[in-house]
Formats: sequence, structure tokens, C-alpha cells
Amino acid sequence: MVCPADKISLRTRFRAARREIAEAQRQHDDQSINRAIEALCGERRAVRIAGYLAFDGEPDISAALSRLNANGVEIYLPVIVSHAGHSELHFRRWPAAGGPSLPGELRRNAFGIQEPMVGDHCTVNALDIMFIPLVAWDEFGGRLGMGAGYYDRALEGVSAARNPLRVGIAYELQRADSVPMTERDVRLHAVLTESGLFTFGD
Repeated sequence: MVCPADKISLRTRFRAARREIAEAQRQHDDQSINRAIEALCGERRAVRIAGYLAFDGEPDISAALSRLNANGVEIYLPVIVSHAGHSELHFRRWPAAGGPSLPGELRRNAFGIQEPMVGDHCTVNALDIMFIPLVAWDEFGGRLGMGAGYYDRALEGVSAARNPLRVGIAYELQRADSVPMTERDVRLHAVLTESGLFTFGD
């Protein structure tokens, strides 16, 4: 049985660790991660991918997203959409028309994370790769997120599928010995850090 306190403790520890990375080291590591993202998209011949805009010390992958967009890959970013009493994660095209981003296209949601205000939506099962931010990861594909469960709920219907490829984005120092997982938590297919791509399962 997973103890909620264990997740809270790990979340506090690893969020602090990634925020404390020296700026020069962060820039170096982010460059490695961005190059690897582009290489993976090329190898997989990805047409539609989901990314994110960095928050709270997460690796900044915006350079890779911009270059991929310029090369014709459709980029989608997570947005929180509210429906009568509950909210869920959707994925919206960014930039909206596939061109340069315009002032006013982004806004901060209730958590302070930037998300696109306009753009077409894409269902999860129509994505080729999802690049997913995380707080901690382990060698079994376990992912610890920020705690709201949005990604797990969004992935619930495709948790047993190989598409989209679920790739966590993190720094090496976010690797944990073991991430507490419940039956509702969705495991990753791979994690990409400054050290390379780590794959899990078959």
C-alpha cells in the first residue's frame, strides 16, 4: 500500500533538487535533452507530439519544440479544461496555426503554468510521442508528478498501449531508487535525461 506521506516527501526532496541546479549546468543539460528529443522524433518519424513549457525547475525543452515545429512536426501543449465540477488535461496545438507564437497566445493557469489559449485539440491516442514532465522517476518506469493526477487520468485509456510513446523528461538527479505507485498511476515507456534515453519494459 502506498503511503501518501512517502510521495509528499519525495516530491519535496526532488523539486528542491532540480531548482538548485546551477544555471550553467542547467543550460548544458537542457541542450543535451533538446538534441535527444529532436533525434528521437526523427527516429520515430513523429508527426504529432505533446510537450510542455518548463515550470518550477523542469528541463526547458522549448528550443526542441520550436525547431520541430519549424520542420513540420505538430506540437501540442497540455491545457487544463474545466467541466461542471471537474477538470481534465487536453492537448492544444502550439503555435496555434503552426507558425510563430504571437503575444497573448499563452496564459498562466491556476498552477502558474503557461498554456495556449487558442489552437486545435488533439486526442491522446492521435499523438505519436508524449514528452511528460515529472518530479522523480525510477528504473521501472515509475513517475512521480506534481500530485494533481492530470497526466494519469489523461493516459488512463491508453495505459496498456505503446502509442503514444510516453517519455518522461527529467534530470539525472531526479532518479529515485523507487517511486511509490498505485494501480491508477501510469508508467512511462522511457525517460530522457542529459545522460540519454532510458527505456523500460518490452
